[in-house]
Amino acid sequence: MSTSEPSTSEPGDELSRTLRALRVAAGMTSVAAAEAAGIGQAALSRYETGKFVPTRARLDALLTTYGAESEVGDRLRGMVEDLRAENRRVVVHRKNAPAFQRRIRDIEASSEHVTTFQPAVVPGILQTEAYMRVLTSGAEQGLADGVVAARLERQRLLGSPGHRWTQLVTAGA
Repeated sequence: MSTSEPSTSEPGDELSRTLRALRVAAGMTSVAAAEAAGIGQAALSRYETGKFVPTRARLDALLTTYGAESEVGDRLRGMVEDLRAENRRVVVHRKNAPAFQRRIRDIEASSEHVTTFQPAVVPGILQTEAYMRVLTSGAEQGLADGVVAARLERQRLLGSPGHRWTQLVTAGA
């Protein structure tokens, strides 16, 4: 039984939709499913809305709880592996810069260890607001404000428990 139609959208969108569809097909509320899988209901909600990507262990717990077919499980495990991959290459379009910063924040929030190498500029999460404003000075004011606000929001993660940060910055930055 297929619980999700093939999608041309982002893998994270398909993952979240499929997790929700599996839960609904199992006839479970989010509270009951989270309890049965041994995770918090808030975490399950974040997985189903695509705000966070589950770890492999949490995905396996959900798949077991839902009695998901192995084919579906294998496909979802592949998505989780891809979404949680350490090495990603992303092209950023200037008009989407604030949304990209929020996406980076979400990825960093769901990561246990974030490693950054930046040879030319101070990494965004370590930048002061003044430095951010200089870097975005050529952009439209609203766009620059959005980027600065999103980067400042990312900085709140630095002191949060359960995260390790490794930042390598050259003298050129």
